[in-house]
This record gives sequence, C-alpha cells and structure tokens, in this order.
Amino acid sequence: MTGPSLKSYSGLLFLFFLSGPVFADYTVTGKFQYQDREFNLNGFTGNRPARPIRFATVRIMAGATTLATGTTESDGAFSLQVPGSTAQSITALCITTSTSPGPLLDVRVANDDFTFGDLYSVSSAAVNSPGSGAVDMGTTLAMANSDAGKAFNIWDVINDALEFVASSNVNGSLPAAKLTVIWRSTHPQTGSFFSGGTNRFIYVGVDGAYDDTVMSHEFGHFIDNVFSKSDSPGGPHNLGDNNQDIRLAWGEGLATFLGASARNFKGYPRPDAYVNTDGTNLSFSFEIESLTGTIPLASKTGSTNEAAVTAALWDIVDGPATNDGSPGADDDPLQRPFSDVWKDLRNYLPTVTTPGISIEDFWDGWFSPLVNNGAPSEMLTIFASLNGIEFVADGLEPDNAAAVAPGLTAAPVPALVSGPRVLINEVDVGAVDAIELYNAGDSEADLTGWSIMAGRTGFATVTLVIPPFKLAAGAFVILSEASGTNSNSVLFFGTNISWGNGEEGFCALLDNTGAGKDFVRWGGSPQAPPAGASFTGNAVSPAAGKNLGRIFGVPDSDSSSNWTEQIPTLGTLNVSGQEKHHTYYPAGDVDFAAFNATSGKSYLLETLNLQNGGDTVIDVLSTDGATVLATSDDFGATKASRIAWTASSTGRFFIRSRRFSGPSNFAQYGSYDLRVMEGTSTFPSALPQTLTVSMPGNGGIFQRITDAVAAAGSGDTIQILDSGIYSESPTVTGKSVTLKAARGKKPVLDGRNGSAFATLNLTNVKSVRVEGLTILGGFRGIRVAGGQAVITNTVVIRASDPAGFADGIQVSGSGASASIANSTVVGNGRAGIAVFNGATVKVVNCIIKDNPAADIGGNVDIENYVVRNSLVGTGGFAGSNGNIDGDPRFVAPANDNYRLQASSPAIDRGDPNDPDLPATDADGIPRSIDGDGNGSAIPDMGAYEYLPPGLLTSASVFPQVAAGGGYRTLIVGVNTGSVSAAVNVSFTGSDGNPIRVMIEGETGNSFNLSIPPMGTARLETAALGGILTGYAKLLSSIPVSGSALFKLLSGDKIITEAGVGLSKPAKSFTIYVDNLNNARSGYAVANTGTAPATLTLTLRDAGGSPRETRQITLPARQHIAEFAFERFPTNAPPGFEGSIEVTSDQNVTAVAIRFDNATQDVFSTVPVLVDEAATALFFPQAADGGGYQTNFILVNPSGSATTAKLEFFASDGGPLPLPFAGSPRTTIDVPLSAKGVARLITDGTSS
Repeated sequence: MTGPSLKSYSGLLFLFFLSGPVFADYTVTGKFQYQDREFNLNGFTGNRPARPIRFATVRIMAGATTLATGTTESDGAFSLQVPGSTAQSITALCITTSTSPGPLLDVRVANDDFTFGDLYSVSSAAVNSPGSGAVDMGTTLAMANSDAGKAFNIWDVINDALEFVASSNVNGSLPAAKLTVIWRSTHPQTGSFFSGGTNRFIYVGVDGAYDDTVMSHEFGHFIDNVFSKSDSPGGPHNLGDNNQDIRLAWGEGLATFLGASARNFKGYPRPDAYVNTDGTNLSFSFEIESLTGTIPLASKTGSTNEAAVTAALWDIVDGPATNDGSPGADDDPLQRPFSDVWKDLRNYLPTVTTPGISIEDFWDGWFSPLVNNGAPSEMLTIFASLNGIEFVADGLEPDNAAAVAPGLTAAPVPALVSGPRVLINEVDVGAVDAIELYNAGDSEADLTGWSIMAGRTGFATVTLVIPPFKLAAGAFVILSEASGTNSNSVLFFGTNISWGNGEEGFCALLDNTGAGKDFVRWGGSPQAPPAGASFTGNAVSPAAGKNLGRIFGVPDSDSSSNWTEQIPTLGTLNVSGQEKHHTYYPAGDVDFAAFNATSGKSYLLETLNLQNGGDTVIDVLSTDGATVLATSDDFGATKASRIAWTASSTGRFFIRSRRFSGPSNFAQYGSYDLRVMEGTSTFPSALPQTLTVSMPGNGGIFQRITDAVAAAGSGDTIQILDSGIYSESPTVTGKSVTLKAARGKKPVLDGRNGSAFATLNLTNVKSVRVEGLTILGGFRGIRVAGGQAVITNTVVIRASDPAGFADGIQVSGSGASASIANSTVVGNGRAGIAVFNGATVKVVNCIIKDNPAADIGGNVDIENYVVRNSLVGTGGFAGSNGNIDGDPRFVAPANDNYRLQASSPAIDRGDPNDPDLPATDADGIPRSIDGDGNGSAIPDMGAYEYLPPGLLTSASVFPQVAAGGGYRTLIVGVNTGSVSAAVNVSFTGSDGNPIRVMIEGETGNSFNLSIPPMGTARLETAALGGILTGYAKLLSSIPVSGSALFKLLSGDKIITEAGVGLSKPAKSFTIYVDNLNNARSGYAVANTGTAPATLTLTLRDAGGSPRETRQITLPARQHIAEFAFERFPTNAPPGFEGSIEVTSDQNVTAVAIRFDNATQDVFSTVPVLVDEAATALFFPQAADGGGYQTNFILVNPSGSATTAKLEFFASDGGPLPLPFAGSPRTTIDVPLSAKGVARLITDGTSS
C-alpha cells in the first residue's frame, strides 16, 4: 500500500520542480452590446441604438482554450479573473446561455424539426495579453444585420420578461424551469410558437427576431405554462374573431396581456401596442385596448375573442400613468397592481379541475374566497361595458320557469309576393365577403346563369356567375368569396372581392340576360346601377363586426333608405327589432319566453348574435310549459338554434333556452338574442337538409362523402344511398351532423389507399352520429379528437399504420368522448378501441375482438371506460358488467361477413335499455329479436342481429299498390302487441316479379323495419320510372295490422286517395259492381301462394240473377287488376249495378276499386265480402250535409231473399234522421233478393 503511494507522490514532486515560472492572475474587462431596432405602430423607425447584452455567459479564449468563464452584468460589462500566463492573444466570447443563479435560458439555432442546435455567440476582437496586469477588451457590438445581433435581441426580450417575472408584484424570483428559445435565419417556418412539456421552448419565426411584442406574447405562454394552468388547444387563431374556442381565446389573450405587462414593467413606450413585421416592413399592428392600428380588426367582443380577453385584463391594471395611447387618462374605473391579477393566475386557476380553462375561470377566481379581489361594479364595467364579456344576469331575469316567462312579440314576416322575386338582402364586407340573396316570392326562382357584380372604386370589379341553382320560395342563399363545396344554402366562388368595413362599395344582381334585377351601393360609392335596376342615395358603410342589411319589413324602394347597418344574419331574416337579449349567467341558467301563436300559422324561432361562448339549445313548449313540441341545438354552420314550427292550436306557448352541455362545451356562460317570426307560409331556411351520397347513377346529390361533409351544416344528415365502396377519408370539423347508411344499405368507407390520419376523422365536433357504415383500413379507422361521437351499427376493420399506431376507433383529448353501440371492431393493427389523454368512451353491445395490442385500452384511468354487455377479447373487461369473451362465430369473416351464426355467444346478450341502442341493425333487421328461442327479445352484440329461420311467420297482403305516374302508396303497419315486431314488406308486380320502388331515398323491392309495441311504422313509395302496380306482402314476427293508402297526385297536390286494408286469404268472396252515373268498378286479386289459382267469376245483376260466368287462371305470385267491364264487356256496361261472385281453388286476396267519374281521377275502395253475412251489421260512421253524403251498399250472398232494416243513430246514441229521396228517415227497410245487391244514398241536404 505504501509503495505505490510513495511513487506517486515522488512523481508529483518531480513534476513540480520541473514546472515553469509563477505568473499572477490578471483581470480581463470589457462590454458586450447588441444593436436594437426601435419600432412603433408603423413599424421600424430606423433608429438602431446599442443596448447591453445582459446576464449572458462570457468566456475568455486563447485559441480553442477557455481561460475563464463569467457573466455580463446588467450594463453588458464583464470582469473576469484569468490565470497568469505568458503573453498570448485572447478574445472574449459572449454566448446566448445563462445558468443559475441567473436566468435558466438558452437561445439556440433551430433545426428544421425544431430540435435544438448550437448556441449563438459574438466574439470581441483579439487582444495581445502580456499575461499579467489588467486587459480591457473594449466594447463589442453585435450588429442588427447579423445572426448574432438578432439572437441577442431575442435574448434581451426574454430577459426583460424574466425580470418581470422575478419582480415583487409577480413571482418574486426567477422561474425554476429552463426555457430554450430557438431561431434560424434560414428556417422554413415563418410563424412563432411556444411548446410546453419537459423541454419547454419558444420557436421564433424566421423573420421575427426583432418582433419584440410577438416574442413577448410567446413568453406569456411560458408564464402561463409554468405558473398557472391552461388547456388551450393551440393552433391557428385570428385577431378580432368573436367565435374562437373559449380555451384558445383565453390562452392567446392572456399571453398577449402578459407580454404587454412585461414591456410595461420595463417602461417601454406604448406597451399596449402589438407590432408584427416581416423583418423589414410592417405586417400589421394594433393597440390592445382600442384595436386601432394598420389593419381593421373585426371586433373585440366577448370571452371567445382573444383581443377582448387581452383588453379586459389590461384595463384591470392600466391607469393614467400608463404609457399607452391615452397618457394621463384612463378609460376604465379600475387600476389594480399586477399582483392582484397574479394572485388569480397563480393561486386560483391551478385549482380548476374541469376542462375548458378560460376567462370565465379568471372571473370566478377573482371573486372567490381564495383570491377575493372585490370591485364587482368596476370589473363588470371593464368586462361587460367595455369589452362585451357579459358575465352578468340579463335584464329579463328572473325568467327561469314558464310561470315567470317574459313575453316575446312575434315579428310578422311580410307575405311572399306572387311569382319569384329575388333581392340582395344582406352584404358582408368583413373578413370573408359575402352576398345574401332572398327569394321574396311564392314561386321557385331559377338563378342559373344569373350573376353578381361587386366592386369598389380603385379596385377591379368582380363578376360571380351562379351555377345551375334554384332558390325556393322564401329561401336564402349565400354567395361567398371563399372556396368550398356548394350546397343549397351556400355557393362558393373562390374569388376575392375588395370590400372592407368602413369603405365604399357596390353590389349588383343581374339575370341570365344581363339585365339588372337589384342594386345597392354604400359609403359614398359613385357606381351607377346597371340597366334594368335603379337606386338613389348611398347606404352607410358598415363598421367592423356589422353587415349591411335590408331593413326588415320595409317595402323595396330601390333607395338607401331600405338599408341599415346591422348584426350579421346571413342565412336568415334580417333584424326585426323584436329580438330580446339574454345571457346564460350564472352557470346553469335557463331562460324562458312566452309568445302567442295562432293555429295554422308558421313560426320561426331562433337564436342569433351568439357571443361569449354562447351555445344554445331551444325548445318550443306547450301552453302549460310541460311538453316539448320541437327542439333545436345547432343549425347550419353556427352554434345558433333555429326551429320552424306550425301551431296546431291558438294559445300562449313557451320557448325554453339552455346551454348545450355536452363534452365539447368548454364555456359555462354565454349571451345571445332570441326572436320569434310569424308567417303564413313555412320557413325553408329553418329546415335541416338531408344531403345524399351515392355512386354515379344511384340518385345521390354528391358522389363523394367528403363533398357532402363540406356542404353540410350542423343539424344536417348525410345519407349514403347505396352499398358502394368510397375510397376517401373525410374529416368532420366543428359540426353536428349524422353520417348514415340508407336503410339496409352497407356502404364502405375505404381508407387503405390514402395518407390521411384516419379513414373518418372527427375533429372538435359538436356531436356526430355514425350509423351503419363499414370503415375499412386507414392509419386509424375512426378518430375522435375533440367533441362527442355516437357510433352505431358500424363495422371497423383492418386499420393499418406503418408506424404501429393502427387503432380501429381512437378517442383522444380532454372533453372527447365516444358512445359506441352495437358495432363490430375486429382485426385492426393495434387496438380495437384506444382512449388517450383524458378522453372517455362507452362501449355497449359491441364485439371488439382480434386486435393484437388490446381490444380496448389506452392511457386513461379505468373510470374513463364504460364497457357493458360486449364481447371483448383483451383489456380485462370480460367477466363483469355483462361482458364476455370467446369466438364470436361470424358467418364468414374472411369475406367481411360479420353476421352471426346460430351458435354465436353474442346472440341475445346485449343491453336492451341502452339509450344508444339502434332500432335496427346494419341490415335493417329490427333489434331485440328473440334469437335464442327462450321467449325474450334481447339485442345481440355487434353490428348485425341474428335472424332465426322462420321468425317472420305472420303474413298479410295488401292486394293493390301503385307507384309512379302520379301514384304513390303509403303503407302503415300497426303493432298492437306488447313486444316489438320485426317486419318485412315486399312488393310484387302483376307478372309475379319483384318491383323496385324508392322509399325514403332507398331503392329496392324488400324493406325491413321494426314496429315498437303499440306503435306504428310507415313506408311511402315512389316509383323509378312509369306507373307500377301489384301487391304488397307484409311478413312479421308477430301479427300486425295496418292499411295501405294509395293516392293520385298532381305535383304535390293530392287529387284523390283511397285506403286498402289488409286482405284475408279466401276461396270465395263477392265484389260489388257500380257502373252507374259514369262510375266504373273494378277489382284487384293477388295470388301470393306457390300454386296457380283457378278463379270462377259469376256476374250477377242487382236482383241476383246471373248474367255471365268467366274463368281466370292466376299463376303463383301473380296479380291482376281490371275493370268489371273489361272482363264482362257485354254484360257489365255503363249503367250496370250488381256483383261478381268469385270462387277459387286456392286462397287469394282481393279488394274492390270504384272510380267515381269517367276521367278515372277520383276513386275509392270497397272491401270484398268474404261470405260473412250476418243478421246484425254496423256501419261505424255516417254523415250527411255540408258537402257529405253516405252510400250504404248491401249484398245478400245467400240463395234466399231477405229484408234488411237500417237504423240510424247520432253520436249521443239518439235517433239520427237521414234524408233519403226528400224524406228524413231514422229507419228504413231494404228488400234484398237472393244473391242481390242494393244501394242507398243520403241526399246530402242535412244542416
């Protein structure tokens, strides 16, 4: 042990004695500065003063060797002790980094992928040091045109902000978290942003190194991230947008306020100015209180406007001494120290646990016991009066119940004029220019080839030619300069119109010949109207946030007096003056209003001017305020609500307004206007539309689902009419729509050949329903990233992602949720259903199987999963809450047939009480069929219901149906049983072959439906082509009753209609024949069996005497419909009355038909008599007078004469005198010969 130690020590002594002479340490001093670029609201001023580089690391270098390390002081100076040495050349190097006890800050080169590169630095000139004695390196200046100069400006801006944080009114010390700022003069990214996480960083845009206010804004995000709490989704945002995500508005508005506060703390001029440049010239600027600047900003109104958030926070702390746009004065009643704001940000907001942190939480925190900052009156002035943030009960309170509902006057809508009358109704000259056309006429207007001319002095006039388009009576269409997919409410042109708020302009409407139809000009425009139109005066140019609109209810006089500045109402009627303003405050507030309605009149009830996160749901309530008569959540492209409703009685009805409270509702307050309009006709603008999609030739409006999604507004339904394969990956953003397959159709959405993130991507949606689709492939099958989705009867298979993240259904993000019912999710690349980052999911009655990573999994707590009555292979759910595992026993999964075999464990294992349980399965088969034969009808798991052989055992026939050529048939099924009925209705033509009809957009010859207990269901046919006749067969799982109503129409007007009851199969029956007074009688007979039927028809006169006998062979499954005179041309001529006695060797069904005039456009049906003669019969309805007469037809099928006695009774049971041949009779005897008939007709003269 001692030997090695001695040797080592001796070596050290040896080296010591060989070392050179001893030199004393010496001091190196100097100063580092960078060249600043001063700016104001107009951009850079040209002044470039030198400013100190503060608190940056300094190294004294001799070549590549670091001799000493230190830090610059607040004035940029440094003084470092350097070990003595021989004379050598040294330099001082200033580097963009700092360590404790200074700020934890780096400014580094930004790599293309935003990873961190090298630090920036500036070097002094080399100085020859003698090796002892003080050495002054002088002042080194980093020039503004150098990368070093730009990097040190970034450094200085962030140090300003860090000083602000460390001040006594804020945190009192520097942040313990490190911040890295990255920038590069050749980087491809122009915009700046902040990124949180473990390695927090700010990226400064390529041209933004001298955009001090932009960098201060991004540092504001850093403060929020480190010291407070926010869940802003980030992403693009536009200043002046009143309808931002309330989380985004808070995050961005707060960041701007914090950045401005840092500059105010440092004493810079105009800390209230936000200035953005391209590195050389001004891009835009504005004052955060007034929005005045170089670009017109639409507005600063409400909690969902980041500019209003910034201004409200600024108003709390600014005062007369603030060096803003109004020095010496303050436009608000409050001046509080920043520490009051900090207390709210630091102490209250981090305690908020519900998603959606916003200025609402700041407001609540300000008055909370934890903060208790007080000054409610002054805060209300700042928030509501100055910035439109209405966190206050409205003046109509209390109005939380029908009993205290204030009255709302229904504004009468002028009646539509005769013919088409298209007007320019509203003009939007703001961020996206648009023109609203209104058809004030009672007839459809064909606008194909019409055009709009729009312009402004000094700019090119734009012409917008309208494509093939028809505008319904009373309807609106918006013509937008933006790009998009056309719908029946918006046409997009992708052509810029040079209008602007506060500027002059004009708009002309011309027909397809070029003749002027309407014109308006404003703001002093000198433009003359086109030939055919006239206009006097100049309307006002609307200010920011306002549109130019026709004055409601004022007749058009082609003058400026018809126009006014108003709130935007594109797509609906202009402001009426009867609107009432409401707020949702406090949280949970519900508003009621009462209005008087007249029976038969139509009413438009709507919310508009939504602000402050307002997201309305309105209901029309009955006169007692208890029953919901109609409801509306979102309508069109906004969160406003709109109901078109026709009063069935006269009375005082109620409107109830409440906030939408779904997972995507991140605001708890809100403001809106409510109104009621009254008209004599319907309001087409209030009707949600169904947008149909199909492959070419199958009847759809669109041929791509993506195009239908783009054209749809909230409340619309996108229905896919066929079972085609759609190779696309649509994205739904911010809408409430239903995407569904037509009944019995199985369309496939195929994302295998695309590069989209998901085959079906639902991003920040309000509420989307997906019904009956097959989702095939894609990196994800369905992705829900924000909002609520309901997925039913859907098959999701074979998602595939090379990166390994192929989930069938992926739900991600706080507030995102999915309710998945009766769906099949199998064979995807990773998880079947994956739930991430605070999302929630409910899975009921599903089959989730053979997904390798997990059938259901993710990174959320177990409480975020509700899984019931489902077949789930992995994930730990089987064995509880009705969940099972096992082979689902699909029919042919290799062929994508995921129906169930009889041995499947998923049969009858679902939850029949789930609210999302669909009425039918993906094939249209009714849910809740008794599939296992135990007597209980329970839904199966998965997208398909197992249909046991022979389930539909009850058969009924409608012996006559007609469709096409003006005819339609309405079939109504009635289930009087206590369980649901599975029903199939099929249509067969006279030749025994299936006939194809269209029902609700679906084409086929067989239709499945479900009729609930004690319920009804209806199908109405439309033919594909000419008239089709035949019979309809109704098969059901339990006996059902019903009737068919076939009718003849001219356009939409019914000429005549008649009912056809379910006909009992019979081998003998009697048909009444009436060819009197131009009437013509006929019959329809259907042979639904499998063997030919031989019919013997005996024609008898009214006295029962035979006139002629004929035979007919009616083949199996065929049908015949004919007039009596066609079968008996000689013996059943006009004027004949009698009967046809029919016998058959097979059961057949029949109905008698009577055309009441020679033109055969008025008809009725008469039941056939199936040998059910009785001694007592009842006619349940008789009427006479007021245009009514009653025909009584009596048939004696027996071989003996008889006398029938008719007795007539009123509704109260007393005798009813009916007039016959001029005499009132309460009874009448009618003699009937053997096999004879008799008819009695009342006179129609009763009063």
